[in-house]
Order: sequence, then C-alpha cells, then structure tokens
Amino acid sequence: MNLEYFKNKTYEIPADIPQKHKAKYLEVIDAGYAKYIDILYRFGYMFNQQFVYILQAINDNKWKFSSAKVIGGRIVNRLEELGFIGTDYINRNKLLYIRRPGMALATGSYKNPRGINLSKDLKNNKVMVSLLKVEYFIRHKKILNHYTAIQQLKDITREIIKTAMATGNRWGYAVETAQELLEINQFVDAWNLLDSRPEYQYRLGIIRTLWNEVGNEFRKLILHRQTISDKPEYLRLFVSEDDGQIFLHYIPNIIIFDSHDLRYYRDKMNKLFHGFYKISGNELRNIQSQYLKSNKTGMGYRWQHHIGYKITLVGADEEVLREKARVVNEEIGSSASSPLMDYCAVEVFPVGKYLNRPSRKHNSISKAEEERLDKNIIERIAQIRDKDKGNALGREVLDLIR
Repeated sequence: MNLEYFKNKTYEIPADIPQKHKAKYLEVIDAGYAKYIDILYRFGYMFNQQFVYILQAINDNKWKFSSAKVIGGRIVNRLEELGFIGTDYINRNKLLYIRRPGMALATGSYKNPRGINLSKDLKNNKVMVSLLKVEYFIRHKKILNHYTAIQQLKDITREIIKTAMATGNRWGYAVETAQELLEINQFVDAWNLLDSRPEYQYRLGIIRTLWNEVGNEFRKLILHRQTISDKPEYLRLFVSEDDGQIFLHYIPNIIIFDSHDLRYYRDKMNKLFHGFYKISGNELRNIQSQYLKSNKTGMGYRWQHHIGYKITLVGADEEVLREKARVVNEEIGSSASSPLMDYCAVEVFPVGKYLNRPSRKHNSISKAEEERLDKNIIERIAQIRDKDKGNALGREVLDLIR
C-alpha cells in the first residue's frame, strides 16, 4: 500500500451511516480530506508535524513546510470539529488520533468499532510503534501492515501459477484452487480453503506450504505488530525438467519496529529458527553459508526448497538498534541449518525530534538533543498516561494501529 494508493482511491459515504450525519461525510470527501483520514486510520496515531510531511507528499511537495503547516492546521481543525479525528498534546506537540466516524469513512462501515485503552497502549508501546510506522511511510511512501505479508504470498503464488502454465503444468498444479487464494485477504480464510481441498485431490505443493506454514509464521509476526517488507530480499523459482515441479528459493525481509529489550530478541531468534526450520520440505543445511559466499546471488542446490529470512530493525536510537542487531547476528555461523540468511539491517527514524518544544525553526534541534530525546521517547510519551488518565483521548481513541 503506497502513496499512490491514497492519491487514487475513491471514497464513498458508508451505507450504514445515519441520514443526519451524511452531510459531514460528503463534506470531507468533496474537500479531498478523506485520504488523510484513511492514512491516519492505518496508524492510529501520528504527530501533527508528521501529518504536515504527509500532506506535502500527497500534494507532490507543491508547498513549502511553512505553507503546508498552515494548510494542514486548517484541515486538522476542521476534521476535529466534524469528529473524524481527535487531538491531544505531548510536550506541547499535537498528537492526532482517529475517532469512530474516521474509522467508518476509511473502512466503509460504522459497525463493530474496537475501542482501546490509551494507558494500555502507552504501556505496551503501541503508540511508539505507530509513530515509527508513520516515519517509515514518510520516508518510503509505503505502509507496512498485515496485508503486506498476505500480498507477498499472493505475488509468489501468482508467479508459481504463471511459471507452471508456461511450462505446460506437467506436475499438475491445481491452478483453480491456487487462483482462489488470490482472492483471500485473511490467513484463516486461506487455511479453511486449503483444509477443504486436500493435497491428494488438489495438488498445490509449495503453494500449500507457503500459505499454511510460512503464512503461520507471518501471522505470528502480525500478532506482535511486526510484518515483512513489500518486496522479498531474495526470490527465485526453478522448474524440474523431469516432472515440472517448481522449487522455491525465498527470503522474506522481516521488519521489527523496535520497542523491546535484548532478552526479547534472543527469544525471538529462537522461535524464528524453529518456526522456519520445521517448514515442510525446507532444506536449510549450509544454505546460510552458501548464500553469503555467493554474495547473496544464490541459495544452493536448485532442486530443493530453501526458505529463510532476513531481519531489519526499525527504531528511534541507532546505538540501541546496533546493540540489538548484534544479538540477532549471533545466529550467523552458529548453526549449519540456520534459516537466518543475512546480517541484521537497521533503519533509524529519530521520532524524538517531534517531542521537542515548537520553535521558529520548526522543531529543529541539535544532534545531541535529538539523540537524548530518542533514547527517552517511550518514557516521555508515557508521561501523559497519568496526566491524561480518563480524558477524552483515553475514551475516544480506537484500536486502529496496523
């Protein structure tokens, strides 16, 4: 889901909205504000300055920051007046959050909103993860969420179908069933479909493994507010000349938005090792070393399935991320059958800059001050937990972080 998706998306008034409220929905749609509500819905929270950067990007940077800030202020004020979003302050910096009407506009339905507790979100770092995801979107113009993982499985399934058909489908893949998977947007729905189509009647091979077993590992990531990058780190398909079976060499790039201690990463690496090691038909012996020795151009013997992973840590403090990356990298060379295929990458988003007090230079601060704020951002955000306990923000914010 990239920036162009929101530029081109058409919004409609939700069918289940009471007649008396339809006018305000029509107003924000006609004004072109629905896409901003939709973007906020994807994250749940963002700072006002982050919104201004998004406003600039959506409008192809036709405004300078100072002008975009004024325009953005008018948009935010109007959306708050209409009840689509709410605002609060952290250290004099405005925090935006989605409200129920905003959720309805973004999803097309006013039914079944899921409320959250702000204090709980601050304790379990949902706010921090949300801010990091917003920064990722600002830098890369892409939103990473649970659909990213499902979309990647769809893309690979599409390539397998295409390759099978181009080579005569000699292995007998159940193409119609595989194509049904392309219409599914939830792992549970895919698993139910596959359960109803046993392998001995509907031959899917590595496609079934992808959705059942790799998909299960992806779902575990999603439950911890983690996901994968939109493009695989490595992907190759090989077709057996003997019978047309397709073999998969695949390395997804797992994205972890950092809000954890070192012990978490040691436990995480253990769970990922066993999860990928147990994937049916996944041959991993010496694949890590072969991949690295090949300068990341090959995963060894073609006529076997090789499925590993890479990890990228995204966080606010580079020094802390490097330390955690070292824990991840302990897996390199530690086992001949490790599914970790590359050294851990880090991406630093200094979200602490948004916690500085507003200035005439639009919150410009020294590098030392920025690093200090980054190291303490979670604690700084948490300061509002007691201050604002029971306020409108705690009552109105919806559990929309993706």
